[in-house]
Amino acid sequence: MTTKDKINVGVIGIGSIGKEHARVYSQLKNVNLIGVFDINQKNACQVAKAFETRAFSKLNSLLKNLKAVSICTPTTTHYQVAKETIKRKIATLVEKPMTSTVKEGKNLIKLARTKNVCLTVGHVERFNPIVKILESKIKNSKLISINITRVGPIPPCIKDVGVILDLSTHDIDLIRYLTDSNFATVHSVYTKGVNRHEDAAILIFKLTNGTIASIVTNWFTPYKVRKIEIATMDKFLVGDFIKQEVVEFPHYSNKSSVAKNISIKKIEPLEEELKSFINAVSKNEKPAVDPQDALKAIEVALKCTKINYQ
Repeated sequence: MTTKDKINVGVIGIGSIGKEHARVYSQLKNVNLIGVFDINQKNACQVAKAFETRAFSKLNSLLKNLKAVSICTPTTTHYQVAKETIKRKIATLVEKPMTSTVKEGKNLIKLARTKNVCLTVGHVERFNPIVKILESKIKNSKLISINITRVGPIPPCIKDVGVILDLSTHDIDLIRYLTDSNFATVHSVYTKGVNRHEDAAILIFKLTNGTIASIVTNWFTPYKVRKIEIATMDKFLVGDFIKQEVVEFPHYSNKSSVAKNISIKKIEPLEEELKSFINAVSKNEKPAVDPQDALKAIEVALKCTKINYQ
């Protein structure tokens, strides 16, 4: 593949997530990583050097050369940055959460439609291989409950939003995706321990299809846990997003059930996500993650924080 055939891509925001986007793009055969931008030029230069690309000192200079971009800046800046890339008709992937308010999210979606620009959101867990396994296992079963635990130490770079908007949007999206249902009721309790925003929360839901669900999340646990438990009328499934493992207990009985480890080909979810994004751009197709789904995740998350989410 010649350079002319490759898609020119850039990354805006070179924190821990942005650095990973740059790394993956630099490895994709059909991508030409034009460069990166960050207000911290030292970080941008280090990442650019590591992945043999250019660190731009001005955002406008980077945007002039792009067909697609990843926005990995702090959540509260997503709207203004994405609005600029969409206006320039650059296919845009915004890290989750898409925006910090529902109104901003609606405006971005409307702008993308007006400009006929691909807009998607980085709900990377959708691309975790355990999700496809879970989908197939619950396809013909009646769902009873979904319980998700997502805890770990606080990321040093997250200062503008709390744990619900930052972490729980992953799981709110997954619950809606796996149940193919909307949230009928939303309940939450949370606390602000050491941060301006909430840093520990328990969220409880009932879906329109009758499934009940819960999310336990915090930034206090000194190690990461990313687990999901799904109960159906005929089986119980336990998935580990980090280890990419699924265990199935085939039936309920007073007798102990025999656990079955499901065979899974391990992959890097971020690589799959960015491949999917670039494929949608190159083929002028709809992205795998519809921004309307991301908007729903924001709406529910903000209801859980009891903030005026409009």
